[in-house]
Amino acid sequence: MKPRPILAPIRLIGQGTPLVESLEHYVARIGYAHNVSPPRVIALARHVARQLPYRTQARSYNYATVCGYGPFSAALVAALERLTGETQLCSATLARLRKVLTEKLSGCFHGTRQWCPECYRRDVTDRYEPLAWQMVTVTHCPLDDTRLESACRKCGLPQSDFLPLDKRHRCQACHSDLGHGSAATHPASDWEAWSNAATLDLLEFSSQARPALRGNPWGDFLKSILESGQLPADRSLDHFRTFTWKAQRVKPRVQTVFQYAALNCVTPLQVLLDPKGAGSPTLALANSLIATPPKAQEDAGTKLHRLQRAAAVLVENADSWVLPVPGWLAKAFGCGRSSWATQDPEGYAAYCTGYGGPRIPREKDRKVFDTAVRLIESDLEREGNLTVGAIRAELHARIFDVAPATICRNLSMALVTVGLVRQLSPGRQVTLKRMREHAGKYGRENI
Repeated sequence: MKPRPILAPIRLIGQGTPLVESLEHYVARIGYAHNVSPPRVIALARHVARQLPYRTQARSYNYATVCGYGPFSAALVAALERLTGETQLCSATLARLRKVLTEKLSGCFHGTRQWCPECYRRDVTDRYEPLAWQMVTVTHCPLDDTRLESACRKCGLPQSDFLPLDKRHRCQACHSDLGHGSAATHPASDWEAWSNAATLDLLEFSSQARPALRGNPWGDFLKSILESGQLPADRSLDHFRTFTWKAQRVKPRVQTVFQYAALNCVTPLQVLLDPKGAGSPTLALANSLIATPPKAQEDAGTKLHRLQRAAAVLVENADSWVLPVPGWLAKAFGCGRSSWATQDPEGYAAYCTGYGGPRIPREKDRKVFDTAVRLIESDLEREGNLTVGAIRAELHARIFDVAPATICRNLSMALVTVGLVRQLSPGRQVTLKRMREHAGKYGRENI
């Protein structure tokens, strides 16, 4: 006999589409309908899940444990289906990818809540948060093409998840409205546009009523590259797997699938659904990644030399296809992005040009940093305390032609630097010259 549901039968929004509602927001809607908080709904679901053959251990509630593809997410979905009488709630998660992606450090979701300010401003009564907003591979809202935000524009506070439905559209600190008309849209780069579209394809597949993926498509994908003759004869599959990191030899992370899909001119969904067909690279993958350096260069710079050759081959054959993120490519070879840029500036610049990512001139970055230091010093001298929200707003007003992320990054660096100099030189005014003397060469790694 089918158990009688005790919660309201609330339907999942966008089921079977790329803009399916996230399970975290679905829980918030259930809590709002019954006048309880979302954590209370999850606590009830965990109590029901204990009667089912599922593991419910989880140290904390976050998007990875609730909306991901781990055992806790599966237990939560089964319990909510019994409580509400609804079916296919797994569409609000990535449950259909559980067997083919690693459960450890999945890296699918952001650590804080993401939202579209245009959607928050426009849809006052019928707003919901798609699962796509929380994916690390999505940077812009699919509806408005507006860059997603994760912090209040007024005070800079990141917004937490699992909030009641009626409190999600306002900042938890200053209570300002999170919905606004963005003055600068900051269009997506080539890589971001491709990553957004590829993620929507993956979400559309995972939100439909289909069985979960089985087998080992990632291993089949790597084997197909070996069998197609793309790897040199003296290179084994295990040697090739060193570029996918040891923890991802069998099941990869989402970012790894996206980056290797870009290397092969296919989509991540093709890699998972048809690994043998997707394993026929259009680019010269073998020559770029597994090339053996000359004997004379088999020293400490071997990895960097391979990276330089790989980048040159990729840029030459990319044509109109997107290139992987420069930082990821350097990490795959065990190098740093900074060392690549220092030892091969021309090749690095050529790759960045082909990558099509956001490139902020160094003088623009320096201008934001110096302006932030002056504003912080002025605020401290005048009032004796800091109003970070006002400083952030002033930076946006003075330097309006850079991305908000650039302002946030340089403001954080300026705050740390001013605090460091004041600690080392108490009672003395912080000048840019003295600041650079203490902080060393300007750069994030030196702060």
